[in-house]
Order: sequence, then C-alpha cells, then structure tokens
Amino acid sequence: MIRKFMSLAFVVFVAACVPITPEPAAPEAAAATEDCYAEGDVDGYALQPGQSAIDPPNEDVPSYVDIVRVESTLEGETLTAVFYLEELPEELEFNRKGIHHSAVRHEDADSEVQVSMEYLWHVLIDADGDSHGSTGFSIFKREYTLMAYYFSDKDSEPAVRPVRDAIEIMLLEKDPDNPTYSKEVWRVSPSLSLSFSHEEDTITLTGEVPGISAESYLQFETMDFLMTTNVVDIADSFDKISCRPTAGHP
Repeated sequence: MIRKFMSLAFVVFVAACVPITPEPAAPEAAAATEDCYAEGDVDGYALQPGQSAIDPPNEDVPSYVDIVRVESTLEGETLTAVFYLEELPEELEFNRKGIHHSAVRHEDADSEVQVSMEYLWHVLIDADGDSHGSTGFSIFKREYTLMAYYFSDKDSEPAVRPVRDAIEIMLLEKDPDNPTYSKEVWRVSPSLSLSFSHEEDTITLTGEVPGISAESYLQFETMDFLMTTNVVDIADSFDKISCRPTAGHP
C-alpha cells in the first residue's frame, strides 16, 4: 500500500574525496584513488554496468552507509549491484525516534498512515544512457531506482532487529506522466533478490531492469535518514561514489 504512493526527492551530495597513497600490491586501488574527485567538483561519479570503484572513508556518515567499494554485473537485463560498506552489523535499531514522517493515503482507504524512509542503499539507473556520466550523474534522467530500504512506521516502537529480516528490496520506475525527478511508481518484479554478507560487509541487490544495457549509467548512494530532519539537510547526509571506475569497459 505504502509503496504505491511513495514519492522520493533525492538530493545529490558529493562525498569528500582525498587521494589515498596506494599500496604497492593493490594496483586497482591506485587507479581509483588517482582519479578521485575533490569535494564540490561534480555531483557524484556514475558507473556503467560491469565497472567497479572504490571510495574513501566518509567520517560524516555511519559505517553501515559508508561506501568503500561498489561492483556491478549485467546478464541480459538483470543487474547485480554490490555495496561494500565500512561495516555491516548483523542488527540495527529500527523505528528510531527522531525520524521525520510524512502522511500517505491509499486510494481505497479513509485514513492516512505516517511513514518515512529510515535506511536506504540504492542504485539510480539511467537505462538509456543519456546522462553525462563522466562529469556527474543527472538524477533527472534516471528511469529506474533499484533499492534496499526500510520504512519507519510512526506508530511502531523502536526495536533492534536482524538486518536481513528487516531490509526489503524494490524497483521503482519513474512515472512517465510526472517527469520531475521526485515522482516514481512501484514496479512489481518477481526477479528481485537481496542478500547480505556480514563477513564481507556487503549488500547485494539483483533485479531485472527493462532497457538496461552496457551503455547505461548507474549511481550508487546510501542514506541514514535519522541524520536529517528536513530536505535541506539531506544534501549533507548521502554517501556516494566519488572516484572514477577501476574496472570494466571504458
């Protein structure tokens, strides 16, 4: 019910990126850190399917939303996207106090419910590849969002739960009747799967994305919404890739 009425405004945040001296045994990391962007240069780096990238630590976000590396593969129109995090604990607290909730109403219901996105790991997907990926990713040109998430319910009590039991996955498609970036609709996809590795600190999202190809662009982002109370602060709360790809096609 909630999903059908979800409208998300994603505000771009550029993670501060300080070049790191590469270790001699890690040439792949060296390639990435030499091409990191300084804060304010671009709106985040977009990758293409099959590429990977590392990202310097971000001390401004919690470890479970601090991206250190991302990878992706594409088989036909099935995208697999992997978030490597600074740390992925087995449990997190959900329905925390302080989350800003908004009212949503189902078309067949007489009452509203108060909900909010609380945790988010998502991939913005420019399937037709018309985004200027080398200088940043245009969220206005994305067609889909593949996301792992948790919605906080205002009426639910805070509780510590296993991450794998609480986090869900869905694919959002931009509403063609509402071309602004904030309007998306829930797309039913039986091909979606979500997995976690607490040993490797990864979250892996897999789903069929219509029209995706090797020429599409992807942007990886994470968010803990307790860090913000209004849309202005959201810009300072995202973590995203700010280094050039280290693998995959040019």
